[in-house]
Amino acid sequence: MASVYDVRAAYRWIIDHGPHGISTVKKLAVGGDSFGGNLALSLSNWVRDGALRPIDAVFCLSPATDTTMSGESVRRNMSSDLMLGT
Repeated sequence: MASVYDVRAAYRWIIDHGPHGISTVKKLAVGGDSFGGNLALSLSNWVRDGALRPIDAVFCLSPATDTTMSGESVRRNMSSDLMLGT
C-alpha cells in the first residue's frame, strides 16, 4: 500500500504546488507501465471517487491489473508466457 499512498501524495503535491512553483495546474496527465500503469488507474479511480480535481488524461502500457494472478487468461498462459512462466 505504500506505493498507493505515495502516488496519492504526489497527486496532492502537484495540485497544491503546480508544475512550476505555486500555480494552478492547467492540465494533468498520469501514466505508467506495468505496476506504474496499475498505480495510474488506481489513482484515477481514487480521484474520481473522492470528487477531487479530475485527471485530464491517463495512459497505461501493459498495466498490471491482476496482481493475484487469478484471471483465467493468466492461468491458461502461465506456462507459455516469458514473463510469467516458471
